[in-house]
Amino acid sequence: MLNKSDYEVIGNDLQAVIIRLSEAKSVFADPGSLVYTSDNVKMDVTLGERGFAKRILSGFKRTIVGENFFLTRFSSDLGTGEVVFSSPVPGKIIPVEIPKEGLICEKQAYLCSDSSINIEVAFAKRIGAGLFGREGFILQKLTGEGTVFVQSCGTIIKKTLGQGEIIKLDPGCVVAFDPSVDYDIKYVGNIKTAIFGGVGLFFVTLVGPGNVYIQTLPLSKLSRKLLSGSKFPKAKSNG
Repeated sequence: MLNKSDYEVIGNDLQAVIIRLSEAKSVFADPGSLVYTSDNVKMDVTLGERGFAKRILSGFKRTIVGENFFLTRFSSDLGTGEVVFSSPVPGKIIPVEIPKEGLICEKQAYLCSDSSINIEVAFAKRIGAGLFGREGFILQKLTGEGTVFVQSCGTIIKKTLGQGEIIKLDPGCVVAFDPSVDYDIKYVGNIKTAIFGGVGLFFVTLVGPGNVYIQTLPLSKLSRKLLSGSKFPKAKSNG
């Protein structure tokens, strides 16, 4: 497993993580997040570290949440190697030690992890959460012993909820939370608030106890801003 001395998160709003690999250590990551590796780091695809049947099942589960069937593993052939990953959006990268019961993540929050971490499917506890949440019915569940690097759009806020404590937030702001946290979708209350309040028809309610990770800039909002900014008026032809 990775120790704190094995990695370093660099940058401010456009972050990357540098991971130093000894011969006994390896990491999983989306190959699309790779920046560079040292010459002695090799890259191969795998179904994971468990038994064959479980690895095949995990592969199918990953495709359901929009990930690749295979995992990409980075390891060092000789001596200490270096590999760097970055997020595709402006935001933060934070290391999270996976708790015993696992971690529930928005499906695009995973960046890279110890090779001991398993990526599985986690269904929302209530049908309403799946039908009306902007991130869809399926979330990721990360299990295993080790460190996962979670990425966000904007800044990440970590909030520890007490027993029965409730927070309400935009569905696109959810990054990750402990399995002990109850997740549901609630109607905003009235049509006027939904139309003019700028929050849509529904918001997420998270009920403690447990840790919650929140991003300040939902990717959907960033996409809309970029799209609206790209709509320049067409130049008139002189012909």
